[in-house]
Amino acid sequence: AQEYQQVFPNSVNEVDGLLYLNSSNMIPYAIAGLKEMDSKVRELTRENQELKARNKEFEERIKALEKRTPK
Repeated sequence: AQEYQQVFPNSVNEVDGLLYLNSSNMIPYAIAGLKEMDSKVRELTRENQELKARNKEFEERIKALEKRTPK
């Protein structure tokens, strides 16, 4: 709570010497973080699909070249 209090002082309450977090104030930040992570996951998923497609093309080209190469 001490570290959180430095960033969000209005979200921490002290009662009898103990610090308590008001978690409802965290919700907008948590949602923003989730949106950012979702965007990154989508971006990486697209990139992964593209790389898989390129890899498949390369594998097919290698197989075609191997067929043409005398053994």
